[in-house]
Amino acid sequence: MRPVVVRQGSTPAMSAARTIFEGTGTRLFVSGLTDGDYYFTIADAAAGAAPSPPLHLAVMHQSLSRALWLTALGALVFAATVFVILRGARRER
Repeated sequence: MRPVVVRQGSTPAMSAARTIFEGTGTRLFVSGLTDGDYYFTIADAAAGAAPSPPLHLAVMHQSLSRALWLTALGALVFAATVFVILRGARRER
């Protein structure tokens, strides 16, 4: 496996891009990006290697209110499941 360089920029021209990974591997996880457009390139780590065409990534987080509603719904389903299990266990006695 050959070493590669992955760079991240905020424009397709990759001006002011920064290196986010340098090494070998077949997967890369990027976390902590705020809402917006990002561009990534990958190139062989060998000096003078041409980078790939930029890959566009659009980050759009869901709203906080939706996240809280889904959390509340999950808590409700969990509580109902515990209630049904405990009620069934009491009837078995």
